[in-house]
Amino acid sequence: MTSRIELNTKNWLADMRCVILLLAGILMGKLGFAQSRLIKVGPYEIGQCDSTGKPVGIWNYFDERLSLSLTINYDNQQLLYFKDLPDNRNVIWLNNQWVQATMKRPARYLGSLSDFRYNTEMFFDAYFGSPYRFSGDTTEYIFWVNFTVTEQGNVTDVEVVPELKNNYKSFREEFVQIAGTWIPGIYNNQEVNYRFTIPVILCYKQCPQLEDLQPYTPTSYGQIIYKAEFSKYSSKSFKVLISPFISFASQQID
Repeated sequence: MTSRIELNTKNWLADMRCVILLLAGILMGKLGFAQSRLIKVGPYEIGQCDSTGKPVGIWNYFDERLSLSLTINYDNQQLLYFKDLPDNRNVIWLNNQWVQATMKRPARYLGSLSDFRYNTEMFFDAYFGSPYRFSGDTTEYIFWVNFTVTEQGNVTDVEVVPELKNNYKSFREEFVQIAGTWIPGIYNNQEVNYRFTIPVILCYKQCPQLEDLQPYTPTSYGQIIYKAEFSKYSSKSFKVLISPFISFASQQID
């Protein structure tokens, strides 16, 4: 599938990682600003950044290792490849209400869904702690983090059900930044608003098997992207320390 789309390249997470690599090259004395580009190679993305850290040229994204999911040409804002998703029961805004519909092209994250999951899980781990997670031996909480991807590919209308007790406004504002840019969904040859949800499950010990909360399943809150599970004995924070050093390599070219 090939089509032209409007891309917002201000995905600050991707840009920041490019900038960090760029600065490292400068400190090593191997980078010239005039015509240099930085090749970025990782398990979930391959592409180039210019001297400002902005993605340029053709980028390939992998939702899973060695499984190409998305190819974008940033130079001419063209979508070159879009892998079909396994379930086409999507939740879209139609006739002034949220409905399930079959899409010509569903909305999707502009990048690797593995990176999206990693970034949002780290964010959830910081917010969904005390007083929820470890308040009793049998306590189990499920929060639904819901948001809309607009016709322009922006994330908006973030809500948490049930509502957070603390820092709710801050959570919504930060989630918009973490969620980045999306490719809009197409229904009847037109971009439409699309509703997603992420169930966040907090358990005292081992989280139960919730087979009905599978990726791409439509719910009253939106279509599930993935389910985030946190138990007393699971720790995501260690990944934050090691991931930036093992997730990708880079090479500077002139």
